Amino acid sequence: MGQAECGGIVISDGGLDIIQRGVCWSTQPNPTIADSITSENDGTGEFKSLMTNLNARTRYYVRAYAKNKDGIAYGLEMEFTTITPTVGYEYGGGIVAYIFKEGDKGYSQGNVKGIIVSLDSIIENSTWGCVETSIEGTSGGIGTGLSNTELILRECNDKMSAASKCAALSVGRFGDWFLPSYDELYEIEIALRDRLKEIQKSKFLWSSTQNSDFHAWGRSVGVNAKIGERKTGEHNAIPARYFSVPK
Repeated sequence: MGQAECGGIVISDGGLDIIQRGVCWSTQPNPTIADSITSENDGTGEFKSLMTNLNARTRYYVRAYAKNKDGIAYGLEMEFTTITPTVGYEYGGGIVAYIFKEGDKGYSQGNVKGIIVSLDSIIENSTWGCVETSIEGTSGGIGTGLSNTELILRECNDKMSAASKCAALSVGRFGDWFLPSYDELYEIEIALRDRLKEIQKSKFLWSSTQNSDFHAWGRSVGVNAKIGERKTGEHNAIPARYFSVPK
C-alpha cells in the first residue's frame, strides 16, 4: 500500500481544549473519524499527517478534523488520486524494485505488475540450506521467485534457510514474501544499488535459484557478476513480493 502526506491548521479550540486532531479519508465523499484517520498532538495550530495503506490508482477524499469535549469539527474536503507504482515508490509493505515487462513471466497488458522488496527486513547471516539436496526445477527468470521459494519449502523442510525465513515474514500486513530468483535479484540490485551499498556494503545476497546440490546462485552488492556460493555459507537475503494493480 502507498502513502501520502497532508495536514491542517486548527484555528480555534472553541473555548475548550482540543483533545484530538488529524485527518480522515475515504474513497467516498465526506469522510469522518469513522473512516481511516490519523491522530496527531492535541492543541491548536498547524500539524502534519501521513496517510498510509493507500491503494494505487484510487481517488480519495480527505479533510482535517479537530475534537473537543463539545464535539468534532471538520475542515474543507479535498480529493486526490494515487499514482501507479513506479520503481523507487513506497508501496505494498516495501519499495518497488521492478516493473514486469513484456516477455516476463506474469506480465499482463491489463495490469501493472512488479516486485516489491523490504529493505527494513533483510534476512542476515542465513544459509541457503538443503545441502546435498537437489531442488529440481528452480528457475532464474523474472516472475519465478515465489514458485522457487514454494518448491524449496516443499522439497527441503529447513526452517533456518533463507527461503524459509523470507516466507515466514509478515511486513506491512503482507505475508506473501519470498526469496527472489537470480534474475529478480539482479534487477533489484540494479534498481536499488546505491541504497543496498549503503546498508549492505559488500555483502553477498542469496537468490532462490539453485546451482547444484551444494551451491546456489547469488550476487555480491556492487559486484556485477553471477556468483555460485556453497549452500552452507551464511549470507544475507532480501525478501520480495509481487504486486498487481489495474492500468
